[in-house]
Amino acid sequence: MLIISEVVLFIVFFSGSALFAQASASERQPYGFRDVHIGMSAAAFKVKHPAPKTKCILGTGQVMGTHPSTPAVTRCDYQESDYDVPVRVSAMLVDGRIALIEVEPPLDTYSCFEGSPPPGNFCEMYLKLMEDMAGSLGPARQMIPAKAGMENFRARRWESDSSVAEFQAHMCGPWDGTDGGWSKVISSILDGDYCAQNDTVSIRQPVMFYVAKESGRTLSSRLAK
Repeated sequence: MLIISEVVLFIVFFSGSALFAQASASERQPYGFRDVHIGMSAAAFKVKHPAPKTKCILGTGQVMGTHPSTPAVTRCDYQESDYDVPVRVSAMLVDGRIALIEVEPPLDTYSCFEGSPPPGNFCEMYLKLMEDMAGSLGPARQMIPAKAGMENFRARRWESDSSVAEFQAHMCGPWDGTDGGWSKVISSILDGDYCAQNDTVSIRQPVMFYVAKESGRTLSSRLAK
């Protein structure tokens, strides 16, 4: 019975059926994960995720805020503890409001999010996480990588009036360990591109991004400087 329930939810998660009944509402509402959402103010975010469990620094974290060229950009990291497994969450704020949310399930759990779960009950603990990440977003658009050798991998994209969301079973993007790399990642998500030829692939690492259309562009521009 557990295996059947898992398969049903995998199909629903990726096909856009009953779980996505709130699609029309999601087209109007900013996207988010659990108690944080795109456009949330820094003050409201800190109430829900105060220090010291949540650590906030200037910049993206790779540069530890040492670049004065990224003013009014803050990254806050915390671990979501309402699951049986650790889930890392990061929020990037620009001018005091959340412009990007990144959710990283544990490494090597990609098969639980690709619609082909392994035998047994391994993926049962991720059912709630899958629903929290995309249960109200509506039907997704499938994205095919441009990178050679990645043709069998897929990403899923959702879009509302104010936000976009992208789920990657295998993280892939123009990462280079700098603010400029993050800028390119944000732009590629907003432009609807996934895994270009020169992008870096983190096979086996699933990730979910939520990005504001307007302030996401501002964030990308600030990080590119």
